[in-house]
Amino acid sequence: MFQPINVKLEVHPNNGAPYIVMDRFNAKREAYYTIQPGVEMQVAIARFDATWVASLPETAVAIQQQRRAEHIHPAVAENTEAQLGRLKHMLDTGLITQQDFDQKKAQILARM
Repeated sequence: MFQPINVKLEVHPNNGAPYIVMDRFNAKREAYYTIQPGVEMQVAIARFDATWVASLPETAVAIQQQRRAEHIHPAVAENTEAQLGRLKHMLDTGLITQQDFDQKKAQILARM
Protein backbone atom coordinates (compact mmCIF):
# COMPACT_ATOMS: atom_id res chain seq x y z
CA MET A 1 0.00 0.00 0.00
CA PHE A 2 1.27 3.44 -0.92
CA GLN A 3 0.61 6.76 0.72
CA PRO A 4 1.01 10.21 -0.86
CA ILE A 5 3.71 12.32 0.77
CA ASN A 6 4.26 16.05 0.32
CA VAL A 7 7.78 17.14 1.18
CA LYS A 8 9.61 20.42 1.32
CA LEU A 9 13.12 19.78 0.04
CA GLU A 10 16.28 21.77 0.54
CA VAL A 11 18.29 20.91 -2.56
CA HIS A 12 22.08 21.22 -2.47
CA PRO A 13 23.28 20.91 -6.07
CA ASN A 14 26.94 20.22 -6.78
CA ASN A 15 27.28 23.32 -8.93
CA GLY A 16 25.17 26.03 -7.32
CA ALA A 17 23.55 27.52 -4.26
CA PRO A 18 21.02 25.53 -2.18
CA TYR A 19 17.32 26.20 -2.83
CA ILE A 20 13.90 25.03 -1.60
CA VAL A 21 11.35 23.09 -3.69
CA MET A 22 8.22 21.04 -3.00
CA ASP A 23 7.65 17.49 -4.18
CA ARG A 24 4.81 14.99 -3.92
CA PHE A 25 5.25 11.28 -4.40
CA ASN A 26 3.72 7.98 -3.36
CA ALA A 27 5.75 5.94 -0.88
CA LYS A 28 5.39 2.62 0.86
CA ARG A 29 4.07 2.78 4.40
CA GLU A 30 7.54 2.06 5.86
CA ALA A 31 9.04 5.03 4.03
CA TYR A 32 6.23 7.25 5.30
CA TYR A 33 7.61 6.95 8.84
CA THR A 34 11.25 7.09 7.74
CA ILE A 35 10.93 10.41 5.94
CA GLN A 36 10.96 12.92 8.76
CA PRO A 37 12.35 16.48 8.95
CA GLY A 38 16.13 16.43 8.68
CA VAL A 39 16.31 13.15 6.73
CA GLU A 40 18.50 13.25 3.65
CA MET A 41 17.56 11.63 0.38
CA GLN A 42 18.74 11.81 -3.18
CA VAL A 43 16.76 13.70 -5.80
CA ALA A 44 16.88 13.86 -9.57
CA ILE A 45 16.88 17.40 -10.95
CA ALA A 46 15.48 18.19 -14.42
CA ARG A 47 18.06 19.66 -16.77
CA PHE A 48 15.67 22.23 -18.22
CA ASP A 49 14.22 23.50 -14.90
CA ALA A 50 16.01 23.13 -11.56
CA THR A 51 12.72 23.50 -9.67
CA TRP A 52 11.50 20.21 -11.12
CA VAL A 53 12.80 17.51 -8.85
CA ALA A 54 11.96 13.86 -8.38
CA SER A 55 12.52 12.56 -4.85
CA LEU A 56 14.08 9.15 -4.45
CA PRO A 57 12.62 8.06 -1.08
CA GLU A 58 14.24 4.61 -1.23
CA THR A 59 17.60 6.35 -0.73
CA ALA A 60 16.54 7.93 2.60
CA VAL A 61 17.07 4.73 4.58
CA ALA A 62 20.48 4.01 3.06
CA ILE A 63 21.71 7.53 3.76
CA GLN A 64 20.52 7.37 7.40
CA GLN A 65 22.37 4.10 7.93
CA GLN A 66 25.49 5.54 6.34
CA ARG A 67 25.35 8.63 8.59
CA ARG A 68 25.01 6.42 11.68
CA ALA A 69 28.04 4.41 10.61
CA GLU A 70 30.07 7.60 10.13
CA HIS A 71 29.40 8.72 13.70
CA ILE A 72 31.41 6.05 15.49
CA HIS A 73 32.71 7.23 18.85
CA PRO A 74 36.49 7.96 18.66
CA ALA A 75 37.21 5.71 21.66
CA VAL A 76 35.57 2.80 19.85
CA ALA A 77 37.65 3.47 16.73
CA GLU A 78 40.89 3.66 18.77
CA ASN A 79 40.05 0.46 20.64
CA THR A 80 39.29 -1.27 17.35
CA GLU A 81 42.60 -0.13 15.87
CA ALA A 82 44.46 -1.40 18.94
CA GLN A 83 42.71 -4.77 18.77
CA LEU A 84 43.46 -5.12 15.07
CA GLY A 85 47.09 -4.13 15.68
CA ARG A 86 47.49 -6.80 18.36
CA LEU A 87 45.80 -9.32 16.11
CA LYS A 88 48.15 -8.48 13.22
CA HIS A 89 51.15 -8.85 15.57
CA MET A 90 49.89 -12.29 16.60
CA LEU A 91 49.60 -13.27 12.93
CA ASP A 92 53.07 -11.96 12.11
CA THR A 93 54.66 -13.86 15.03
CA GLY A 94 52.90 -17.09 14.10
CA LEU A 95 50.66 -17.32 17.15
CA ILE A 96 47.54 -17.54 14.97
CA THR A 97 46.82 -18.64 11.41
CA GLN A 98 45.59 -16.44 8.56
CA GLN A 99 42.18 -18.08 8.89
CA ASP A 100 42.03 -17.24 12.61
CA PHE A 101 43.11 -13.67 11.82
CA ASP A 102 40.43 -13.20 9.15
CA GLN A 103 37.71 -14.64 11.38
CA LYS A 104 38.60 -12.50 14.41
CA LYS A 105 39.05 -9.39 12.26
CA ALA A 106 35.53 -9.84 10.86
CA GLN A 107 34.15 -10.17 14.42
CA ILE A 108 35.91 -7.00 15.59
CA LEU A 109 34.76 -4.97 12.59
CA ALA A 110 31.18 -6.24 12.94
CA ARG A 111 31.00 -4.74 16.44
CA MET A 112 31.66 -1.22 15.13
